[in-house]
Amino acid sequence: MSKKLQFMFKVIASAKGNKTNVVAITNIMMEDGKSYLFAQEDQPISEHAELMKTEHYKRVKQSLVNRRDERSIWISCTAELEKVYFNEDGNIMFKGH
Repeated sequence: MSKKLQFMFKVIASAKGNKTNVVAITNIMMEDGKSYLFAQEDQPISEHAELMKTEHYKRVKQSLVNRRDERSIWISCTAELEKVYFNEDGNIMFKGH
């Protein structure tokens, strides 16, 4: 059985300019309730290239319009997503931390 993660998407101000909005991932939660909060520099969706390729992201992006809009969705991990969001011991990890 594949792992499922709940991703929290939120529209935030861009670090490049306060007038620009970007989609961000603030945290992810496992089925057992353990969660991982992303550092501010890791939140913009541009840091999550593998997730951006999924149909789940494409659908949720359409529903996020205004700043502070939030959506949380469960996504079954593909092998590619597991490589990005888990270490070799099965712990949630992103970019080595």
